[in-house]
Amino acid sequence: MPFGDAVTIARVVGTLESKGKSVSIRREGASSFSDLREGAVVLVGAFNNEWSLRLTRQLRYSLALDSDKHLIYIRDAKNPSSRSWSWATNLPRDHQGSAGHPVLQDYALVSRIWNSDTGHVVVVIGGLYTYGTEAAGEFLTKPQLMQEIARAVPLADPHRNLQIVLATTVTDDAAGPPRIVAVSTE
Repeated sequence: MPFGDAVTIARVVGTLESKGKSVSIRREGASSFSDLREGAVVLVGAFNNEWSLRLTRQLRYSLALDSDKHLIYIRDAKNPSSRSWSWATNLPRDHQGSAGHPVLQDYALVSRIWNSDTGHVVVVIGGLYTYGTEAAGEFLTKPQLMQEIARAVPLADPHRNLQIVLATTVTDDAAGPPRIVAVSTE
């Protein structure tokens, strides 16, 4: 399991349990459609989680791969040719964002989806790389950061989909603070 996924799971579980919510953790490969029907679900991971890919595929923002350009990216259905929110898959992974190396940006997609098939809300948290996932976990579990979204978008209706694209600057192999770069309520 990538480090960013583990940190995000710990943050989300801690936040949910502090609010009195019961939490059950399952590996992606061990999760079924029946599990999604049991109640609200939080999925952590992007390209390493098939449910994340399947559930966001038809939304405005989705996770995508451009194998010709060696990129994984967040696709905007309103601007499908854009690769603005991307991560190169052909670059070395060591010393990410270290001194003397290029500044790197990672991106994450957070989606709150009303799933009519299950009758429940599904929250998908996934970065293009581990740093994006970690930044998304920080964003969702810090009340002051969530208040930024609450001021701009009504959050009370669980039947309304919400997607947030986040960016983070990678410095010395660590995610920086999350920044909101796009929001959709379609």
